[in-house]
Amino acid sequence: MSPDPGRFLITGRLEDFNHFKMSSLWNIKDTAPYFHDNSAKTLEDVLTHYTFALAPGGILLTPRDSHDIIAWMKLL
Repeated sequence: MSPDPGRFLITGRLEDFNHFKMSSLWNIKDTAPYFHDNSAKTLEDVLTHYTFALAPGGILLTPRDSHDIIAWMKLL
């Protein structure tokens, strides 16, 4: 569980604890910094975070995979 209480700070509702409002990916290349706490400065930082957050040992991406994913996000 995250130490960040998320939307609970706004609503005061216990069911909102550890929940966050998600933004659209539309024009994501123009909306840095990323995450609710602005902790990712670039799309590369976002990809690195999720590479390790979604799998215990990390997801193995080649440099080409990473480049392609970032290029795709910039097209949105």
